[in-house]
Amino acid sequence: MTLPLWILAAIALFIGLYFTFNHVEAEFEAPVWLTPAAVGVAVAGILLAWLTYQRRAISEDALAAPFAPIRRAAHAGFWVDDVFLFVYRQGVLMFARAIGWLDRYIVDGIVNVVSAWAVMAGTELRRIQTGRVQDYVFGLAFGLLVVLWWLGGKQ
Repeated sequence: MTLPLWILAAIALFIGLYFTFNHVEAEFEAPVWLTPAAVGVAVAGILLAWLTYQRRAISEDALAAPFAPIRRAAHAGFWVDDVFLFVYRQGVLMFARAIGWLDRYIVDGIVNVVSAWAVMAGTELRRIQTGRVQDYVFGLAFGLLVVLWWLGGKQ
């Protein structure tokens, strides 16, 4: 994990130096005091960490006591995972249940009804297939009469 952090730090340093020495036209101007204040806060944080963890001049517990709520929130990850879990359970899973119900009862229901109709139609049409030539000739003659009647009525 150290190597990616060093790479990111080098990139950030390069970008900062580039924009410091190459006065690129910006859309906004930062206040003059902002850069020294940011550097001062960073140096104070580094100094405080060095005094606390390297020199042991400041007690960790004494330093953590005034910031107990922030420390508790940081240990809880600022409850980001809880928010995502809530959104997942209340949003995504409920949407998935609704889509599942729609698929199970509407889409599958339509498919099942159509397939049942196809099976019933096949069962009924199977009776027409007798294997006797006389039945087929009779059906052909009947169909021809219907077509002639239909064409004759069009005039």
